[in-house]
Amino acid sequence: MKRIVNQITSLSQMNSPLLLLILLLHIPSIGVAGSPGSQSLWSEVIGGMKLTSRSDPRLAPHILWYKNNPDYLNRVLKRGRPYLYHIVKRAQRKNLPLELALLPVVESAFRAYAYSPGRAAGLWQFIPETGKTYGLKQNWWIDERRSIIASTDAALHFLKDMSREFKGDWLLALAAYNAGAGNVRKAIRKYHQSKKKGHKKHPTFWDLKLPKETQGYVPRLLALARFIETSKKQGFKLPYIPNRPLTAIVGTGGEQIDLTLAAEFAELPLKKLYQHNAGLNQWATPPEGPHQLLLPINHVERYQKNLKNAPQRLTQWKRHTVAKGESLSTIAHKYHTTIAAIKEQNRLKSNKIIAGKALTIQVPLQAMKNYTLSTSNRLNRLQNRRRPGQRHSHEVHSGETLWDIARKYGVTSRQLAQWNGMAPADILNIGKKLVVWKRERNKPLPELRSRPAFLSKLATQTIYYTVRPNDTLSEIAVKFHTTTEHLVKMNTISKKSTLKIGETLAIRLDPTQTTP
Repeated sequence: MKRIVNQITSLSQMNSPLLLLILLLHIPSIGVAGSPGSQSLWSEVIGGMKLTSRSDPRLAPHILWYKNNPDYLNRVLKRGRPYLYHIVKRAQRKNLPLELALLPVVESAFRAYAYSPGRAAGLWQFIPETGKTYGLKQNWWIDERRSIIASTDAALHFLKDMSREFKGDWLLALAAYNAGAGNVRKAIRKYHQSKKKGHKKHPTFWDLKLPKETQGYVPRLLALARFIETSKKQGFKLPYIPNRPLTAIVGTGGEQIDLTLAAEFAELPLKKLYQHNAGLNQWATPPEGPHQLLLPINHVERYQKNLKNAPQRLTQWKRHTVAKGESLSTIAHKYHTTIAAIKEQNRLKSNKIIAGKALTIQVPLQAMKNYTLSTSNRLNRLQNRRRPGQRHSHEVHSGETLWDIARKYGVTSRQLAQWNGMAPADILNIGKKLVVWKRERNKPLPELRSRPAFLSKLATQTIYYTVRPNDTLSEIAVKFHTTTEHLVKMNTISKKSTLKIGETLAIRLDPTQTTP
């Protein structure tokens, strides 16, 4: 930089305005960390904020929580650094308020692998049905609810639809994104039916009786926008994010590519490749596409050069001779692929195969354990994480449900789901292997971690838990990182109340206390 300044001084003394202009145009952009200057994406975000409700005094306790938890917020914003530029630019193209670009902070803390008890996945926390409605592929190879770009496009489309549904009221659109449009319409109908004093023709978010989770959800986003907008006043240093792409979409030559080969081409650790492409479930991109990857911008050129010079095939093929008694299902499982992929490659019209027949099958280039963040490896690490109690293995039989299995081992279905990377409503497949951690009788429960200030007001969501056999208030409280006093107060019950099987308890979840 000092050299550039000296050159400018020298040229100005030479009275060479043309050369001086050329040099000035080639000076690299300089961004100051934490300062939303002209080269920072934060200035763009703040300039595009349109929701006047972000100045509402009712947001004060939420803003104070962000102020009291700067490390948490800093960590989350840094996690979103590679993706926020894409989100902001897409929101701008749709002429959306840029407060919406911050929604992944509230939804998932910018964790692409986030998965909720309600079966919501990814940065934008799409449930399976809504994801399919908005075109997000969900199959053995890929779950686009976790794909950064695809899920962002779907989420912004969804939010735009909700805005039209509620006549441009963005707070109601956000409430609908969280609770569903049907619940918001229901709340509006109830408001009109109540005929309260000072009744409004068009009630606002603040006038409606919405689910408790939604009552906190919308103010939490508004408070986040306000906190970022006034970060200097709040004493918070925004992590520097340049106003340029830090990641880019690249093609794979129009065909499936093994992820170890893609990582080698990009000169990236395989784990890093998975993290940028969290929607990929297996060892390769899907055979039917999308034939693209998201890469750090400074690795794109080397990837494209190596891809251009690559051999014709980007996956490995194996010739398999069908043995007696084998089925397409067992062969697909053996080679970590799908029945559909084998049938398509071998032009099979049915699942019937003949012993002695040769099949051509795509297989991973390396041992499956090397594909660090594939679905199977992530599940394996989760299932083998050491927990209190004795580890049991259970194979799912026909007709069994999570509740049946949980009851058999004296645990709750929610615990069982958590240990196996599932949501309580997920469907069980026959033969699926589950792990169960059964605690010894009378073993003391672990101590509850201390709770940060304003936590009860800023919990991510309120869930509704169905009481199972052998549940107690204290065990439920520990499981969800809360207290029996909180459960008692929230559900208007007594500490001495006997819990009934099937009874529903409202529980407020805390993102700062749950396991990441």
